[in-house]
Amino acid sequence: MTSRATVRSPGTPDREIALPPGVSAEPLPSVRVTGAEVPGLVLEIPDRPVRIDGRRPPRGERRLLRPGQSAAVGVHRILAGWEDAGTATGARALLHAALRGALPDPGPDLHVLAGPAAGRRLPLRAGVLGRGALSAIRIDDPSVSRSHARIDVVDGCVTVRDLGSRNGLWLGEVRVVGPRTFTPGDELRVGRTVLALGIDPPPPAGRRPEGRPDRPRPWPARTALLAAAAATAAAALLLP
Repeated sequence: MTSRATVRSPGTPDREIALPPGVSAEPLPSVRVTGAEVPGLVLEIPDRPVRIDGRRPPRGERRLLRPGQSAAVGVHRILAGWEDAGTATGARALLHAALRGALPDPGPDLHVLAGPAAGRRLPLRAGVLGRGALSAIRIDDPSVSRSHARIDVVDGCVTVRDLGSRNGLWLGEVRVVGPRTFTPGDELRVGRTVLALGIDPPPPAGRRPEGRPDRPRPWPARTALLAAAAATAAAALLLP
């Protein structure tokens, strides 16, 4: 996939940038952006004032701009996009891979939203999350402890807990001590690194009745995912 950005400056036409993963460019003086492995575009926060969603991130931080999100750099604006090959094309590729026995595991992954590894895609595995070489999920960030946190996946639900890390573990604005459920839409901060589960949260089914606990949503079963993918792929093959 290709990361895309639109650069908007007063009095000049919009400029479009397309960047494969890992490729960088300077759309504005001293402002560097890099193509990401996940949907969006990585912005390296310069010494110049930058605002993202009304907030000013720390200088020198690497931050993923998700599709549709923008960064204001003085009077300029950088709007992140994402190039998708299209549903039919992707479905054909999925079915052909299944026929070869090479269908990838559709399990969840982690998207790195901020930190040295911003824009990376990490497979979600149960076990230790940390900087150590033997970690199940390894993050190369000096602010992350060697054994920072523990991730468990039980009955389709993801939980996290701190392992006595130096800089703590945060879920949104709440510090994690005991086990906490990690659901799509949450942001998990590990040192300077911020992680999100790599799927969009499902739309709300309606207002939850008062007094009922908010139960975590399990991940879809692999069989259901494969069945849906096969159906989509088969339908796509019938398209002109």
